[in-house]
Amino acid sequence: MSGSIKKIWPAGLKLGLRLNGAIKVDDTDMVFSDGGSVADMTAFFRKPEIHALEQIAKTLAATPGHKRLLSLPASIGCEGYTLAAIFRKNAVPGASLQIDLADISQKKLDAAKTGQYHEIFAANIPPDYKDDFFMRGKYLHVHDDLKDMVGPLPAFNVLDMQVPEERYDAIVSLNFLYYLGNRKNRVKAARTLARSTRNIFCISHGIKTGSYDPDGRAVRQAIVKEGFKNDTKFYTPYDAFHAEVFVK
Repeated sequence: MSGSIKKIWPAGLKLGLRLNGAIKVDDTDMVFSDGGSVADMTAFFRKPEIHALEQIAKTLAATPGHKRLLSLPASIGCEGYTLAAIFRKNAVPGASLQIDLADISQKKLDAAKTGQYHEIFAANIPPDYKDDFFMRGKYLHVHDDLKDMVGPLPAFNVLDMQVPEERYDAIVSLNFLYYLGNRKNRVKAARTLARSTRNIFCISHGIKTGSYDPDGRAVRQAIVKEGFKNDTKFYTPYDAFHAEVFVK
């Protein structure tokens, strides 16, 4: 990967983060400028995204062989560790998975690498996955087996992304294109990511599915031109989340 790193997140989405052995989540340490904490923006087994994540992780786990997955934007790692936990629970003999975490924020990636989270992040973890996480004091820790499966890449801007074609077996890019600002950037990012995966591409546009969405249509067309077809669409009852899984 090369090229300059350009901050393309909106000015109102700056994250202040203080690392002191674990991720801190309170009114002073991890707060977005609109008043919402990072816990409102990301979580382990977060709904409704979990339905798309389960489909992808279980599909990769169903066949032997080593797989690679890219989570982008990875934020502080909750999505990546969730995928790792689902894969590990469902993997057939001989199946393994390496998850790369990518984000424009090095601070978030450094936080993900610690595998330590405030106790508030334990709230959504299902009973079947309790063994993958453990509490120590006020902090939730990710099991070492999951940490071995997940690793952050150096921070970069996806618009500068240069990776070999079909490097990944799957790419998960949820709640991302919304922040790229215009149709040209969204289509470019979608095309770049689609060329970098050989089997599964999961994406969301961050726009209500019932709204007029010309950018979303242009993004879908770009992905289809790279040899993908739409496999599954995920909706919420209130039509506020839209995730699509494409496969080759």
